[in-house]
Parts: sequence; C-alpha cells; structure tokens
Amino acid sequence: MAGKTVRGGSQCPMIPLRGAVAFPNLKFSCTIGRRPSMLALEKALSEDRILLLVAQHDETTETPAPEQVYKVGTLVFIAHHSYLTGNDFLLAQFEGIERARILSVEEVSGYWQATYRRISEPVAQSSRNKKLLDQLTSLIAEHFEKTESFFWSTYLLEDALWIDDPLLAASSISSYLKEAKDKQEILELSSVQKRLARLIEIISRKLESQERA
Repeated sequence: MAGKTVRGGSQCPMIPLRGAVAFPNLKFSCTIGRRPSMLALEKALSEDRILLLVAQHDETTETPAPEQVYKVGTLVFIAHHSYLTGNDFLLAQFEGIERARILSVEEVSGYWQATYRRISEPVAQSSRNKKLLDQLTSLIAEHFEKTESFFWSTYLLEDALWIDDPLLAASSISSYLKEAKDKQEILELSSVQKRLARLIEIISRKLESQERA
C-alpha cells in the first residue's frame, strides 16, 4: 500500500507541479528546483519512494499555498533521480500509480505532507468505451497534421493511438495535450467514458477554432 495509513486516509510527501499533470500508469519526468519540493522528494526517498504530484492552479506562482493547488493528483513511485547544477536541482523520473484526492495538507520540516484518499479506477473495457476510443483515435488520425498546435509531441502521440486499452489510451493521449488545465480536467473525471468523450470534445473544439481562424 502506498503511503502511511492514518485515521481518515493515508499520508505521503507532496509536490506541486507547474504547468504539468501526472497520470496513473504512465512515466513522468520533471526537474525539481524549489526547496520544499526537493525536501519532499528526499523524504520520500528515505521511506517508500511514494509521492503525491498535484498541479498548481497558476504555474507562475513561485510559492503556492495549499489552496492554490488542485484537489486531485497522482500518486507516483520515484523510479530514478539525479542531482544537477551543484545539487541545486533534481531530475526525477516517476511511475504513475493511481489518482488520489487531497483531504488536507500540512507543512512538515519544510515540505508539504498530504493526507489523501485513493480514487478507484472504473472498469475500462466495455463496448461503449471501445467505440469512443475508436472515434477519438480516428479524429486525431484524420486531422493529424492540424493537431500539432495543441499536442506538445505528435511524434509520441502517434504511438499512443495504437493503445487498445481505453483507460491507458485516455491517459496517454491526455498527457500530450499542451494545456495543463485540459489535462487536469480529464484527470478528475470519474469514468473512462467521460474522459474519452471529453477528449473528443476538446480536440473537436480546437479543430473548429483553427478552421475559423
């Protein structure tokens, strides 16, 4: 079980992310330079290597307060880390585990510690989800060249279009969206069906905006 169990939930160190969203079952890399975040990572390394990564509302905020981060994030396992630039920065690689809802946040020894509750993932395999996934991948494939402006890597996105598991495909395709608010919205949706449907809406809307421009 990830994190330390306490009354009402579980606890682990937490890191706020600027302009990024981590997803379950996916690998995620980022550079960590803020002192509280480095302390949180080091604390996790000294225990079970489990962290909670959660996006900030405003990526320009240097020192966010607990109320300036979203309530849903992703529990991750620290797969690898290395110090950069005279130990002033950390390059960390994570493996997403599952979503979690933050119940409370407190500062402990200079870093954030979150009390959270895990969010169970819904059943992904259904005929409706498969139909939505086919619709989504067909939409992207049909307009592939036009999607470069709202996916940060169409090269990697192309591989995601071959994933046949609706839950993993929804997370993978969402992770390549440029806008963090779109990623966060999809992360928080309760079902795979809603995530796939929302992705179709987001991409269709962006394509329509391009045509009107």
